[in-house]
Amino acid sequence: MKAFLIKGALALTVVLSSGYLFFDRYSIGIDKQVVKCLPYTFYLYDKKNQDVKKGDYLVFHADGMDPVIPDGDLVAKKVAAVAGDVVSISFEQTTINGEVWENGELREPKNVDIDTESLVRTFTVQEGEIFTMGTLLTSWDGRYVGPISKDQIVAKAYPIR
Repeated sequence: MKAFLIKGALALTVVLSSGYLFFDRYSIGIDKQVVKCLPYTFYLYDKKNQDVKKGDYLVFHADGMDPVIPDGDLVAKKVAAVAGDVVSISFEQTTINGEVWENGELREPKNVDIDTESLVRTFTVQEGEIFTMGTLLTSWDGRYVGPISKDQIVAKAYPIR
């Protein structure tokens, strides 16, 4: 009986330690927005892996995305451009290094006072910045607020469903 208790205590310690290590690095995110910017609802967040490349999904703290997204809220977007990439935004399309981004046209946001003419521009993403976008037309993203700082990144995100 004593051997069983020792083995049981050891097994419980291993399970609890593994759970702690898993949740110290990973968490599950749920997108509860009614109007979505990405087609997913659930994400696995890797808080230790912040090495992002074009095409990756990431989670970051909103900064300057008001009035649509309050500062400090967590936001999930797709990395569209990194340092050195040329972004061109127009009413018809958004291009990254000359390649068209799907659903990248500008739209007139509802209930937001913004001069959309000023959003038509071409720029190069600077070192320490990332240009993010959603994949759906309804996304409030880099087209409207510009690039984010790498310092805002919280985690790399993996869509689950």
